Amino acid sequence: MGIETTAISPRECLVARSLRDIALAGLAEFALAGRVAGCSALGSPPGGGRIGGVDKRDEEHGMGLFFLLSTLFFVRWLKARDRDGRTGGGWNYALALFFAALGMAGKSTTVILPVVLCLCAWWIEGRWHWRNVARVVPVFVMAIAAGALTIWTQGLQLAKDPDPQWRTWPERLATAGDAVWFYLGKLLWPHPLMTVNPRWRIDAGQWVSYLALLAVIVFLSIFWLKREPWSRACFFAFAYFTVASGPYWD
Repeated sequence: MGIETTAISPRECLVARSLRDIALAGLAEFALAGRVAGCSALGSPPGGGRIGGVDKRDEEHGMGLFFLLSTLFFVRWLKARDRDGRTGGGWNYALALFFAALGMAGKSTTVILPVVLCLCAWWIEGRWHWRNVARVVPVFVMAIAAGALTIWTQGLQLAKDPDPQWRTWPERLATAGDAVWFYLGKLLWPHPLMTVNPRWRIDAGQWVSYLALLAVIVFLSIFWLKREPWSRACFFAFAYFTVASGPYWD
């Protein structure tokens, strides 16, 4: 028995491909969340082990599941809106917000979710619309709240440290590019495995410190400007990976 090709519209094929890419990107997010540089499987983050009887790797996996579920229901909501031409699929949108809240309540690294949802909307619709930002405003609010809480709690911890190591904003910019290429390299070749990665020494006064960040911007610009099917897929994947490494720009 054959399958009629007319049963699947080009738009549905596009959605299916987007879900495939989201799933692949989700694997990268799992690896980043688990700090693949210091794990034997997905691994434990720095200072890993168990907290209150709960394995931190299980916590990471659970938050990654909420992250992917929120993305899945958001994509389904976009598909319903496109099909109905109205605000169809309200339950999908509600579930996307629900799982986004669960993810951010458990792990602050989920703050990248609103940007990822905007990427998904751009991929499915074929072009960028500023209304996509309005669609994820509730998720942005959650991300800001989760990020502010994390910064506050980390500030309290560093205040007790006799030698707190704060990075300046120029140092953080330089570290951003290094983090992207470092974690990409670790995904491709994780050796050597370390529980805690050494803290990079960044000299923000040297222009060479910003070359890694410049390379990230150049690659994203090339993928964006090419406007070819392959470049759109590369832009989605690389932009996702760059955003996913954001919590580790320190």
